[in-house]
Amino acid sequence: METLKGLLSKLDVYRPIPNEVSAQIDSMRGLAAIVVLLAHCNQIFISPTYHGLYAIFGVIAQSAVMVFFVLSGFLIGKSLTRNASSASGFSLSRYAVDRANRIFPPLLFATAILLALFFLAPYTFSTGSNSFIRASEFMARPGLDLDAMSIAGSLLFLNGLFTLNIPANAPLWSLSFEVWYYVAAGFIFFYQGAKRVIVFAAIMCTLGALNKFFILYSAVWFSGLAICVLHNNNIFNKKVCTIVLAAFGLPAFALAAYYVGTFYGYTAPSQINMKVIVLYNFFFGIATAALFFMLVNGLIKIRPILRGSAEFSYTLYVIHFPILLFIYGTTQTWTLGSVANSCVVAVGSAALCVALASVAARSVEKARPFGALKAATA
Repeated sequence: METLKGLLSKLDVYRPIPNEVSAQIDSMRGLAAIVVLLAHCNQIFISPTYHGLYAIFGVIAQSAVMVFFVLSGFLIGKSLTRNASSASGFSLSRYAVDRANRIFPPLLFATAILLALFFLAPYTFSTGSNSFIRASEFMARPGLDLDAMSIAGSLLFLNGLFTLNIPANAPLWSLSFEVWYYVAAGFIFFYQGAKRVIVFAAIMCTLGALNKFFILYSAVWFSGLAICVLHNNNIFNKKVCTIVLAAFGLPAFALAAYYVGTFYGYTAPSQINMKVIVLYNFFFGIATAALFFMLVNGLIKIRPILRGSAEFSYTLYVIHFPILLFIYGTTQTWTLGSVANSCVVAVGSAALCVALASVAARSVEKARPFGALKAATA
């Protein structure tokens, strides 16, 4: 296998993703977003009445986020290397504009939805406020709450680092991490030699000091980027992939089994040992990267399912949680104590989120506000 120094000298090599692989990646992106949605439906609607599936859905949702991290690292790597392979060389401004156009429109749309639902909640919740009826220890949230600082933090991608995550939009924790991985990766391509190492290390160490999970999860995201560079340069070693898969997959399975097995002795989610979940994410993420590397090189294949869902996967990911909380608070008197009613509302809510995301994504995921501004001022 190539040394790290050797790979860094080949960052300007670009190889397009084959159509067959692209279809499988689209399927993985879309399904991962839907899995997170379904897991949150269980957490918000069903777990307050029946929490028997809480741990299983929790593991599945965490796994889906790690799949997102690997795919994100790989796809951002393709964007970076395509940029670097152009005749004019790598353009940091072009990369920044591309990322901003991709990230901000769905995020601003999600923020608008969150604010609208926050102000509507007291008029539709039976409590007459933003709080839910206290049903059980397994409620996802005590209400649809937010504050100005967490909103500002999420828009500046400082949540989970300098500010708290927004309670009413839990999935945004991963977005702030990803954006800073984008920044660090961009500087890897922009700078050369010692400056590249210094700037990258400064970013990672500073943010890692603020949240130790940032460093751990970076290994998962950057494994996707490494796979991109290896793929671009036609480098693949089946034996190494198999060893990595076994070395990380087996501990991941053991940690998942331990978490699910011990969960049933808990009386509240607050008793969950988050270190087990974080370690599971790390081991599962690296194992996923090994499997994904095999997929990219044609050793394994998955049948593309719901490929079109990739077109709205990001929008779905960032809008669904506050919508689910709002519907839960609005229908709580009907779902309280009834698993059947909770399931009906959960299914309807999931369908609504998918429908809204698929329609909204036609605009927000294709909007290019910063590109238009650049063109207008050029």
